[in-house]
Amino acid sequence: MSSDSTVDDHAGPLRRRLYGLGFVDEFGPLYALYTVLFLDNGITTGQISTVFLLWAAIEVAFEVPSGAIADLVDRRTLLAFAFVLRAVGISVWLIEPSFAGVVVGAALWSVHQSLASGAWEAMIHDQLTAVDQAGSYARTMARMEQFSAIGITLGALVATGLVAIGATIVQLGWITVAVHAVSIGLVLTLPDVRWVADDDDAGHDDERGAFEAWRTTLRDGVRYAWSTPVALRLIALGAVLEGLYLFDDYVPILADERGADDAVIPIFFAVIFVGLVVGNEFVARRPRVSGRAVGVSMCVGALALGAAALSTSMWPLLLVGVGYAAQEMTWAISDARFQERLPQSTRATVTSVRSFFGGVVGIAAFGTVTLLSTSEISVWALAGVAGVLFVAGLVATRWIPESTATN
Repeated sequence: MSSDSTVDDHAGPLRRRLYGLGFVDEFGPLYALYTVLFLDNGITTGQISTVFLLWAAIEVAFEVPSGAIADLVDRRTLLAFAFVLRAVGISVWLIEPSFAGVVVGAALWSVHQSLASGAWEAMIHDQLTAVDQAGSYARTMARMEQFSAIGITLGALVATGLVAIGATIVQLGWITVAVHAVSIGLVLTLPDVRWVADDDDAGHDDERGAFEAWRTTLRDGVRYAWSTPVALRLIALGAVLEGLYLFDDYVPILADERGADDAVIPIFFAVIFVGLVVGNEFVARRPRVSGRAVGVSMCVGALALGAAALSTSMWPLLLVGVGYAAQEMTWAISDARFQERLPQSTRATVTSVRSFFGGVVGIAAFGTVTLLSTSEISVWALAGVAGVLFVAGLVATRWIPESTATN
């Protein structure tokens, strides 16, 4: 058997397991309706925006330090722990749906995101490197994101069907909690590939101590991020794209304000993630697409998001799917070109630097929406977010470099 055939024999099953993990991680009937759960329990739109703001702030506080942890420990175990935290957070919402309970649950979910951010991308890159397929990262991630979006979409459709036959949102929540057991099992049974990280100091971790190893990894990762111009540009662009994925949080609220029934709201939510599937399909088929092409698509998508925000009818909210297709396409290509240029030993740390600034952007965006919203969500604030994404599209045409992948 040739070496190429051996690689394919290992890469094929690995990819299928990663795709399955991407699907199960995002499948949950509650995800389309958790803001409606808040509204049904007397949480105001202003309080919900405050929760989103705190959510983003906590994630930022833990972002970079947790990335450095992911460069030192088994990333599979770290991700499994992150899944546990999210399951507990959702459980808190279901047991105590007061404002305080919502804050606690959101805080736990936020820590989950901090731990998973950086560790997720780095683990996938490690898994592919172990079977000599690092160059296929862009295509693999695009497919994983598709399966994630399909998971969210199917979860929303399941929610629609269950609500139609009388299920409560709380019952949908417990189904979502139970699905986390599958995510934990899948991530823990992935191969142990920690050996691919070429950390020259790994053998000295016991001598210098865990804290010193963590501090050194943190320092090296941050130094690389700041001293490499192309990485710095992709950090800035990626932070804006990552931080402004917030329309999906507000679409259920906007649909409710515009007169949609609880059974219909998940459909609007599902269309958003159909857009993600479309965006990632393009990336999977054309992983070496130019930055100019995806930047122009982002500009078009931003116009669609602005139109959805400013409309007074529920149906233009379907345009958010168009905007998310463009945003996902631009994000996925930006991330792939970023990962191609990162050192293996500090990959999660440098990725977390980008996510840290993405969190800062998210805080600014959620904060603006919170300040400008009264009894209803400020559509002008959301239109402003679309405007920033339009500018990001213009920047992407110049800042996204050509691919260096060989697979």
